[in-house]
Amino acid sequence: MTNSTRSCLVLLASAAAVSCSAGSGHAECRDAISTQNYGLKWQEDLATARQADKLTVDQVVDVQGRMYEKLSLLKEKKWTEYCTHLDQLRQETGF
Repeated sequence: MTNSTRSCLVLLASAAAVSCSAGSGHAECRDAISTQNYGLKWQEDLATARQADKLTVDQVVDVQGRMYEKLSLLKEKKWTEYCTHLDQLRQETGF
C-alpha cells in the first residue's frame, strides 16, 4: 500500500468517525474519537502486515473493500458494530 493510499484511507476513516458522536458496547469503541483511534490502529496493522508480506496485495484490497462496505455504520453512530466488524476482518485475514 502506498503512502498516498494509506493517507487517503486514514483521512476517510477519520472524517467518517469524527462526523459521528455516540455509541457503546465495544471494549475500545465508545464514541467517535475512540472509534477513530481504533480504526487508525487497525489500518496501521493492516499496512504493517502487508509490508511484512503476511498479506498479499489482493488480500489487502479485499479486506479494505469489506471494511468500506461498513463505513455507513459510522454515520449511523454504531461504534460497536463497526469495531466488531474490524475485529472480524482481522481474525478472518490473520493480521
